Amino acid sequence: MAREISLFPQATVLADRRSIIETRGLTVQEGLRLDLMNGVDANS
Repeated sequence: MAREISLFPQATVLADRRSIIETRGLTVQEGLRLDLMNGVDANS
């Protein structure tokens, strides 16, 4: 699985990791909003 993850762009992997950490304890709606913003930042 690590090999497959390593094929993704580093910024994307780090954004996903940040989203997991930052969305803990949030509502689904708040978590999705934050996850979207992390994804936008990673692709900018």
